[in-house]
Amino acid sequence: MHYTEQNQTPLQDLDKTHARPEIDRGPLRDLLIASLYDTTIVWNSNFLELHKEGKGWNLIFENETTAYADIVIAADGANTKVRKYITNTSRIYSGVTIIEGNIYNAVSNAPNLWKLTNGGKVFAHWNGKTIVLSAKGEGSLSFYTITREPDLWVKSSGIDFTDKA
Repeated sequence: MHYTEQNQTPLQDLDKTHARPEIDRGPLRDLLIASLYDTTIVWNSNFLELHKEGKGWNLIFENETTAYADIVIAADGANTKVRKYITNTSRIYSGVTIIEGNIYNAVSNAPNLWKLTNGGKVFAHWNGKTIVLSAKGEGSLSFYTITREPDLWVKSSGIDFTDKA
């Protein structure tokens, strides 16, 4: 089966029931950052620990700097160092393994794949396995393989995930 929205007119009414506006992570990050005071974000500092202080939090970084915040946003994924401060629940393996890669300057490095996405996404599903190809606004492609694998498969598969080639 094949489904595409490639030749449809883009939605003009974003209040429409089935509208789903999308934005790349990079531009979304830039939009959010632009709405903050210059001193709000602590750059070039690796988070070490967090302590409740008054109505907020005192953050301590590896370079021995600190910052106080009334709200902390940890956007660092499944292995976040902040989890232990907000819940006793440990992360669990869901049985789904996602492997991600990127192709930068895709118009030159993967022109056929770039053309195939037409600025959007391509999904292929078969037998419980999925591959996704996604065009990014700055000209790269991200790809994901999604499969059901046993716990620790990434370590036991024999694949050298540090080999970028």
